[in-house]
Amino acid sequence: MDIIVFPCRMLKDDENLEIWAKEPDEIIEYYKNKININPKSELYLNNRGVGYARKKQFDEAIADFEESIKNYDLEGNASHTYFNLATVYLFMGHHLKAIEKYTKSLNCFPSDTAFYNRGCVYLMSGNRELAIKDLTEAAEWKVLEAIEILDNLGIKYFRSETALLLDRMFRKTQNIEK
Repeated sequence: MDIIVFPCRMLKDDENLEIWAKEPDEIIEYYKNKININPKSELYLNNRGVGYARKKQFDEAIADFEESIKNYDLEGNASHTYFNLATVYLFMGHHLKAIEKYTKSLNCFPSDTAFYNRGCVYLMSGNRELAIKDLTEAAEWKVLEAIEILDNLGIKYFRSETALLLDRMFRKTQNIEK
């Protein structure tokens, strides 16, 4: 079971998108300099937290993610940061905190990866029923790993009619053959 980790947030006009190919220390230094200029930037705090998380410096990552969340003008914008905070808690073995933060991420903005990761945490915690519910939701979004886990649990997954219809509509607009 692979956990999907640490999405960063990018601005369309971020002048240094290649930073994410660099080592965590370089990411941390890059965003440290950005934070010196704009100390309340939720984006920069989140992204520096990702650098810390990649180095497994979880206390520093948590501090940046929590500060980032405080600085959001609307909580709904904090989906990525809650996701990252949940993933750090998962790596630390704090399953209940991870579930709480994945739920906050989903409340802000539903995403396939948050459903998938929360489903994996439920499964690790022994809550098969909620795991199946979240993994099925992730499977609707075509997360292949979720379909594989459901299969391993003996659950045959069939996409809903709505998902099939949306997929057909998308393929038609993109001129994609089945």
